[in-house]
Amino acid sequence: MQNLVVEYEKLANSRLPACSKISGKLIETSCTILDLKGVSLRSFASVSNFVKQASNIGQNYYPERMGKFYIINAPMLFSSVWSFVRPLLDEVTAAKIVILGSKYKQTLLENIPAENLPVSLGGTCDCPGGCQNSDAGPWNEGHVHENGHAHEN
Repeated sequence: MQNLVVEYEKLANSRLPACSKISGKLIETSCTILDLKGVSLRSFASVSNFVKQASNIGQNYYPERMGKFYIINAPMLFSSVWSFVRPLLDEVTAAKIVILGSKYKQTLLENIPAENLPVSLGGTCDCPGGCQNSDAGPWNEGHVHENGHAHEN
């Protein structure tokens, strides 16, 4: 949870302002993708608890920053648990969370430009060392991805 708060602070203080400046329009939200591929039933309760806590942090402390939150490769059991967790969240926040199974690529590409989506998730972005580990973007002077697009990790 501490890492999540640190990332929200980076988002609010440097990333979104830099993206707004380079795009010439106000950008106020980010998109999050949580991949549940390989999550076992044993760790399922902790993942469900993480999603609930992360949603609460976003809704209570950074409500204007939380854009879509895609949960991909969600097992059917997760959807059942989600039906119990969703009513506990603010209606606006809950509407931002999209639960997807293994057929997520089309939905992601309808909402995220391919150049900003990692190859592993159906996009065309292929950062050295993996997009999930990249901090490329206009908030790092001289560290924009080689295709010229900034993206969030």
